[in-house]
Amino acid sequence: MSATDRARNAGFLGALLAVASLLAFPTLVTLTTRSELALQVRAEDVVKGPFIDVQADRGGQLYIDGKPANPDLPVSPGLHRVEWKKHYRGGHVRSITHAQLVGPFQEATKPSCSLSLLIAPSFLEQTAPVLEKLVNEKLKGMKQWPIGTFIGASKVSMRWVAWTEDMPFRMLRRKLAKELPGADIEGHLRVAMAVEFDNAKVPLALTVVPLIDDGALTFRVYVNASLDLDNRLFQWVADFFDGNDRVSELIEGEVRREMRNVLDKPPNIRLEGDTFLEIEFCEGQQLRFHQAGHVAMPLALRVAPRLPGPPLHPTPSSDTSAPMTTPLAVELDRNALGAVLHTLWDSGMLDRVLADTTVRAFNEHPMVRDFLSLRIESAHFHVPPTINFGRPDGLQLRAASKVQFRDGVRDTSATLFAEFDVASEFIRDPNQTSNSIPGIALRAAQLTCSDATGRLRPCYSQIIAQVRANQAALQEQLASLLRDLLLELFTQRTLRAPGAPASYQLESTEFDVDGDRLRANLRGIIEGDR
Repeated sequence: MSATDRARNAGFLGALLAVASLLAFPTLVTLTTRSELALQVRAEDVVKGPFIDVQADRGGQLYIDGKPANPDLPVSPGLHRVEWKKHYRGGHVRSITHAQLVGPFQEATKPSCSLSLLIAPSFLEQTAPVLEKLVNEKLKGMKQWPIGTFIGASKVSMRWVAWTEDMPFRMLRRKLAKELPGADIEGHLRVAMAVEFDNAKVPLALTVVPLIDDGALTFRVYVNASLDLDNRLFQWVADFFDGNDRVSELIEGEVRREMRNVLDKPPNIRLEGDTFLEIEFCEGQQLRFHQAGHVAMPLALRVAPRLPGPPLHPTPSSDTSAPMTTPLAVELDRNALGAVLHTLWDSGMLDRVLADTTVRAFNEHPMVRDFLSLRIESAHFHVPPTINFGRPDGLQLRAASKVQFRDGVRDTSATLFAEFDVASEFIRDPNQTSNSIPGIALRAAQLTCSDATGRLRPCYSQIIAQVRANQAALQEQLASLLRDLLLELFTQRTLRAPGAPASYQLESTEFDVDGDRLRANLRGIIEGDR
């Protein structure tokens, strides 16, 4: 997505506000100087939780997230809309809003294990030729009496093996329990190949046990080689000197060194400039073998050290996982989604992409420039947006920003709160969302101003009313913006770990909501070094 397209999409709100401002101009002065509801509110933008922490003058009924509420009751972690409403005759309602981010919060020193890399058997099929090439390169020139000089490896195959109570697995478990006490290992990777020497053909069966240890992925490799020597004398000598174990030791060392080049965590993802999503292994956890046939590698997103946020939700169970439709997939729970948004916010990327362009689009709109004295001086997200699996048919996004208005010599500080529902249809296929089912639905939009004494009052209510009246256009523009950002983030990228002999070229990405997780199904191809 080009900078021009991004600016045009990000400026949709400014254009709507401009039109609404022009329509509301006859009553604008009245609305900005007098209001039937004004409260002195004492509240922080961020609280540790789990309770909303506000104190306010009497003057309206308290609502939290649109529902009558009691601040003495706990709330879930995330961004909440604290609202005071006053009802008048004829159904007229005045309201003021305060956005409060409620913890507990994730910590940089204790990243939440909220991300999983799912590896399907089809990915192993794509990887097998890469491993075959590595073995041939690393064993080239190797000699061992009496089998001779290495010629080549072929027929490499790989598959996941989940452990059961069968005897071979019980023996392996007992062996690993002695070597790695306390490690919760569920299975291994079976690698088979045929290795040929001058005087022998060696069918190999490798049991590769992946282990997460000290922040890195390591492997225990157990090799069983069966020699088939062309010369009977050589066969007798090999058996006498236990030739199978000798060959196993030779090949085991090479395979152990190269397996990490085949299977490893994804590299850090560059978002913009020097902004990265930092990915690391979950300490104390091991790979999970699911009944659906794939394996989940537990990962964590390291968040920026600056508080507030992101909010820390209870970690969902990882026992179940739907079957995979692509070779690779990434599953993100609420903590991972929060970490992504927090990284975008903490780096200032959200302000640069959305807030700054919205300010410019509003102020430079012809109707504002030619007919109004109202201008936006600045706008920024003072707390990070939060996302939640708020409804069974999609996600819920909440955001709040500080806006500085100027009308001639009058400056007005305001807080804009917005809440959106992101439909499952949009998540699964952004390009196929029908007109009858909007991809994005605006559920709440509130603008509250504060005066020099800090009292909160409603303001620009006619503008917000016009925004709601034109929410179809708003939703279409926002859906287009999110669609472009998602596709830019997850498609046409090359994933390559440092030093790896191959890369994974992303061709397309399909999104889905799997229970309380968002899954990104990654479709691509492995490209090895030439």
